[in-house]
This record gives sequence, C-alpha cells and structure tokens, in this order.
Amino acid sequence: MENSLPVNAGQRLITCRQLISLAANVVLISTVLFAPASDAAEKSFCFAMAESYYEQLYCEIRAKGEGSNLPAFYQFKNNAEQTQALLLKRPAAKIGVVVKAPTLNSSSTKSNLSLQAKKPLSTANRPVDKVQHPTNEPRAQLTSPEPALTHNTQGCRLKAQHIQCGQQDYRLLTNLHNKRLSDTALASTNKMALPRFTGNMQNEDQVREYLYLAYEQYLNQMRSIGLGGVTTRFGKFSYLFYDYHDKGLDFPDRFETLFHYLKKDKAALGVSEQPADSQGMTLAQCAWLSTQYYVCEHGKNNLVYATQ
Repeated sequence: MENSLPVNAGQRLITCRQLISLAANVVLISTVLFAPASDAAEKSFCFAMAESYYEQLYCEIRAKGEGSNLPAFYQFKNNAEQTQALLLKRPAAKIGVVVKAPTLNSSSTKSNLSLQAKKPLSTANRPVDKVQHPTNEPRAQLTSPEPALTHNTQGCRLKAQHIQCGQQDYRLLTNLHNKRLSDTALASTNKMALPRFTGNMQNEDQVREYLYLAYEQYLNQMRSIGLGGVTTRFGKFSYLFYDYHDKGLDFPDRFETLFHYLKKDKAALGVSEQPADSQGMTLAQCAWLSTQYYVCEHGKNNLVYATQ
C-alpha cells in the first residue's frame, strides 16, 4: 500500500538517534534470512549471529577448531561480558589472541551523545582530513552523506519494495545467490576496507561524519557479497565503533575479520532471496543516508533501499 508521507533531510539524524537507543538489542545479522543448513554448518551460522566483540571472538575460536568446552552460542550470549571474557581466555590463547577485558565506560552512552546534532555538517565543515583510508587497500568510493540536492526529498513515496523520490528509484536490497555475484565477490581480494578514523573521539561532528562514511562502505561491501538483506543497523554499527575503541581494538580491522568469515560462510551456505517483510512500514521509519541509500528500521529488520 502506498505511503505518501514526505521524507526530509532532518529525518536522517532523528532516525540515527533512534537507532543508537536500540543498539543493545540488535543482532549483527539475522539468521532468519539464511536457508536451513546441516549440523556440519552450525559453526558457520555463528558469525551471522555475532553482535559483540566477545561473540565474534567466540565464533573465531570455534572456526579455528578450538573451544570445544565452550557452552553453546546461545548460552554464551546470555552471560555477562565479564563471564564471557573469562570463558574465552584460555581457548583464545590457543589461537594467539589476548582477550580484551570489559571496559568500565558505557559505549552505548557515548554513542547516544555522538549523533545528537541538529543537522548534518556542511561541506565546508566536513573533516575529510580526519578520515584515513588504508594505504595497502583500494580506497572506498564513498558518496557524500549530506542531503542530496538532485532529487525532491519532499516528494518521496514508499511503495513496498521501492522508495520513489522524483525520478530516483531506491529498491529494497535482498540476499543474492552466489551465481548472481561477480567472479571476485568472495575472493580474498575483496576487502571490507573501512576508512580509518584519526580525528578527535570527543568531537561529535567528526565521529558522526566518519560513521556515515564508514557505514556506507559497509553497506557497499555487504551488498557485494550478496548479503544486502542482512545488514546491521546504524545504531549497532556506531555502538561497536565505540566499544572497540574502549577496548583498544582497531575498528576497520575487526570488520575486516568479520568480512573474511562472512565470505567463507557465504561460499558454503545457501541464502534466501526473499525480501524482508515491509508490511506496515512507513517512511517515518526510514532515514536518508546518501545519494545511494535509504535505510529503514522495521521490527527487527534493517531494510536497505539502494539505487540500482
């Protein structure tokens, strides 16, 4: 059913703020959209469910053949971070990883503060010199996170699997079977390649602008491996940025590790191309990210609409 509610640029930051407030309840990737797999593939689903540093490390340990005495993943998730860290300490050492201790600072509180600006930065104030791209990897082709001037944001309409803004059509992304991917999509040469943040963590404008750029690159790469239908919400993405920083971990490197395992999972497992249910969703649940993406929250799903 068509929804004629208008979308404006201001909704972008309002939605980001709402995303942050829900961050603690969001899973990184929903397993619902994955096709059923055999017991032998159970460990692979682990990476599709991991939503935190400790859960990702749990999955990495199991993927490398260690941690046979660890509890089942769902039981592990129910423990406090302090308990998770203790459980992982010994098996992590066997794969050469020192487990980072839980931090006393609340990353979720910090991330709530980081995106509470009234409007996006202007082009003149954007701290582009604070975003450093990896020198040994191809530079991500990122578009400006500012409101687009090329289409009428006041005239956008939601039509099930499409968001129409003037002549620009954004289509709901779904997962794709491997036969529909490029020949190099799952190759080792395809990197997540998130830009690196070298600005001031206390400067909310710099952090927010970086997160918009990095999140767009994340969506680009998830789309490249046919997992556009199971992306993490912006709020959770932002939460992880702060959480990794608090633990002294490298944000782009951790996402590179995640992407490595997701490619392995994608090569071995089937996925459903069925689009997520958007019934009852309105444009009030959506935010404009760039000229390439609209991102919507609907129930537990993160729905990404993209230009084709």
